[in-house]
Amino acid sequence: MEGWLNSPGHRANILKADFTHIGVGFAGGGRAGTYWTQLFGA
Repeated sequence: MEGWLNSPGHRANILKADFTHIGVGFAGGGRAGTYWTQLFGA
């Protein structure tokens, strides 16, 4: 979360009042490393 809030684009999306739903995904381990994703909807 801290990384997203330190990114101007991600921070703007997180704080945008028009969004009413959020989905967050995580995949970790393996050779590919760790991935996080976020999806916003209105």
